Amino acid sequence: MPARLSTNDVALPDRVAYWTDLVCDTYVGLNCDPGAGRADIQGEILVDRLAALDLSRVTATAQRVCRTPARISAAHEDFFLVSIQTVGHGRVLQDGRCAALGPGDYALYDSTRPYELQFDGDFQQFVLMLPRAALQSVVRNTESLTASTMSGQRGAGPLMINMIRTLADTIRNARLDACRRALADPTQALRSISEIAFAFGFNDAAHFSRSFRARFDCSPREFRARRGAG
Repeated sequence: MPARLSTNDVALPDRVAYWTDLVCDTYVGLNCDPGAGRADIQGEILVDRLAALDLSRVTATAQRVCRTPARISAAHEDFFLVSIQTVGHGRVLQDGRCAALGPGDYALYDSTRPYELQFDGDFQQFVLMLPRAALQSVVRNTESLTASTMSGQRGAGPLMINMIRTLADTIRNARLDACRRALADPTQALRSISEIAFAFGFNDAAHFSRSFRARFDCSPREFRARRGAG
């Protein structure tokens, strides 16, 4: 089930600290700064977790995010992260390189070495977190790929895009499987189909019904009727 984390209900003086905590809890230990002339960060993170893989969507205002040596030594998180820019522009800095990202671009970075993310205005990104072993089992020479802009059309780009699409499919299918189990459960017969769908991360009943039919060759209502759960 996805988690939605937001600064919306936090008082303005507390937002930067609260946002920093959200970012650290979701990813790795980081420092967040709204930048010169700004005192506020507003943002939302939507997180899906499946086994050891995390896929999230970040929508936020301008900020500078730093992975410092102090943060690294304090926690020892060992992940590769991939940021896929969907709205606005950003920069990923690591290993002496700077990847400029516009919508559709993405870049890889390593949590075991310092890095910086820069956003001069409002932005949205999808962020994929991969344990080191998961990425290095399919991609060699990862150190040469950090903070390099990739468009998804050449080099290692298509492989990364396919991995991200596969993960998104794996997460969607896991949600559908959980909904199917709930619809077959007699103890949940009084819950509506929409209530079950929303509980497992779907936010549109028609989209859920189409996705369910595509995966199981019947509608949620038909499946529930066959199982005698409603």
